[in-house]
Amino acid sequence: MGEEKRRDPRVSVKLKVKLVNNSFDGEFYTVNVSRGGVFIETKNPFTLGDYFYLELFLTESEKISCNAKVVWVSHYTENSSYLPGMGLKFENLSLKDREKIGCLLGEILRREQEVDADMHYNLNERLVISSDDICETPAEVIAVLAGIGIRDRVSLTQEVLKNAGETLVKNYNLYGDDLEIGDAILVPYEGKLTNPYIILVGTPSFYDAFGEENLRNVMLDVLKMAKDQAFTSLAVPAFSFLEVGYPILSVAKICLGTAYGFLKKEIFPRKIFFYCNYNNIQDFLVFEKIKKEIFLD
Repeated sequence: MGEEKRRDPRVSVKLKVKLVNNSFDGEFYTVNVSRGGVFIETKNPFTLGDYFYLELFLTESEKISCNAKVVWVSHYTENSSYLPGMGLKFENLSLKDREKIGCLLGEILRREQEVDADMHYNLNERLVISSDDICETPAEVIAVLAGIGIRDRVSLTQEVLKNAGETLVKNYNLYGDDLEIGDAILVPYEGKLTNPYIILVGTPSFYDAFGEENLRNVMLDVLKMAKDQAFTSLAVPAFSFLEVGYPILSVAKICLGTAYGFLKKEIFPRKIFFYCNYNNIQDFLVFEKIKKEIFLD
């Protein structure tokens, strides 16, 4: 038995999978699925390292396709408590298809949470103001500003690209500068940050008369993507908005107010971290003040 480090939660769901290579062409069904791969039950798993062309049928009429590698096997034995089968890791999966899988899994996870009568969430605890280093956030996904001119203006975007693997840099070069205000895409991340995914969101590189409306659209799209993908926690770099000229009071009121209204109706994300500039305690105090005002309303 062998296994690679898993970065994504698995969701139990039975979906048809077709695997093809030079010596095999057949169908299986999944036991569970994640954004990064699938586990298939079979008494005759393939060999670790085997490659296939994979088609995963999300519905009868919709499927995603990519290359896949066998990264985990469990052989059948009478006394084993493990299901016999194999885990396959998606490779060269498009961002669009990864989002389709994430939304399907998110729908299942939200449905499971909604029927859990013992699940209670305290809104005050779900909105967290932090002055720590965002590169050490415990959040599952982090929002990173993108759009025309952003990489030249925003320190976090520069830091992420500087310390990222080839996949993120390639995707940013393809999509980052072309994102319209509020448009968001989910990108796998490997690098200095502690979280496995980032949400690239289109943001103006300057503040103008439409600044507050633009900021609200940015926040809503990030929150919606985090909800659709059922991420448990989201990190928002509030300090990044200040670097493109947004006034601190507007950032605090709109970010916190939009998140508060969103979380009152949604289960995911369960927690949102707003990161202030950890070299400037005044930003942190402004956010804390606005948060208290919101919860007094």
